[in-house]
Amino acid sequence: MVKLTRLNNQTITVNPDNVLWAESSPDTTLCLLGGEKVLVRESMDELIERVIAFRRMVASEFPQSRRDVDG
Repeated sequence: MVKLTRLNNQTITVNPDNVLWAESSPDTTLCLLGGEKVLVRESMDELIERVIAFRRMVASEFPQSRRDVDG
């Protein structure tokens, strides 16, 4: 899960697997699988950094599953 901040300073967590797309105009808007749109304070670059950090954490937690996929 990725921790983000709504425009009203409410902290939320989002599963990056549920994000269809994100845009910055100027606020960062996420469109989730169910069609809900969420505006957050984080910039697009911050969002990308947090998703990458989340993916790295998951990959380090489950190194065996990566080897199984790679052969």
